[in-house]
Amino acid sequence: MNYLKLSYRRWLAWLALAALFAVACALLSNWQFARRAQVLAVIKQLDANYSVSPISLSQVQSAENQKWMPVTLTGNYLPSLNLLVRNRSQNGNPGFEQLVPFQTESSIVFIDRGWVPTGNHQDSPDLNPLPPTTSMQIVGHVMPSEPRLDRSAPLGQIATVSLYLAAHELQLKPSEVQRSFYLILSDESIKTVNQPIRLPKPELDEGNHLSYALQWILFALMAFAALVWAIRKEFEEYRIANEPGYQPRKRRVTRIGSDENAEDRLIDEATNSKK
Repeated sequence: MNYLKLSYRRWLAWLALAALFAVACALLSNWQFARRAQVLAVIKQLDANYSVSPISLSQVQSAENQKWMPVTLTGNYLPSLNLLVRNRSQNGNPGFEQLVPFQTESSIVFIDRGWVPTGNHQDSPDLNPLPPTTSMQIVGHVMPSEPRLDRSAPLGQIATVSLYLAAHELQLKPSEVQRSFYLILSDESIKTVNQPIRLPKPELDEGNHLSYALQWILFALMAFAALVWAIRKEFEEYRIANEPGYQPRKRRVTRIGSDENAEDRLIDEATNSKK
């Protein structure tokens, strides 16, 4: 009991620290679980929407809920009003995405026609293959407008697919432009020889969020296990020092430990024989 009287305040302080550490680990674990849930929701939405039958423009009600859903449009491109979206890489190569307005009967919809590489000698593509003005039918996947970034860009280029910014750059009237979503091109009824590289279906995986979440839980348990081990170790040392008749419990010798002891004996015997 003397050990408890002498040490309980100190161990209570360590227990409080371990509890605080465990709470922090629990919060981090929940954060990883939440991030995993978000990623799984995105994967589920992609799988559910990407390959369904195309809908019409009037059926798009919510860009967020209908993200990746294919939409069919009839009309014509306005290639003279094209924009290049900066800092878009493909397979590690720098480049741009070509954004071209598409005129339908009811509104103008921006179409991301694909990727073009950065030029060899300038900060723009060597070739920017634009579509014809001929009336055609296209199919593209719904994407919500991206947030505007506080970055400058050369004339004819934008830093992000912000549809408000795109309409402003091209001096298009807000009333005639669809500004809640754009389409990533999937197919065109009229194909030209040179075209941007189509953007592929994203390959999404849930990442390491689950393993990280479980890892934080393990860290919390290890904190309490380390505290219990330290208390038991110190209590045993106290009893050895203060109880003359106390015999510490013999620890089981493992196979590795017995092999190491055998090696030590052989070394000692070899050393003694040389003497």
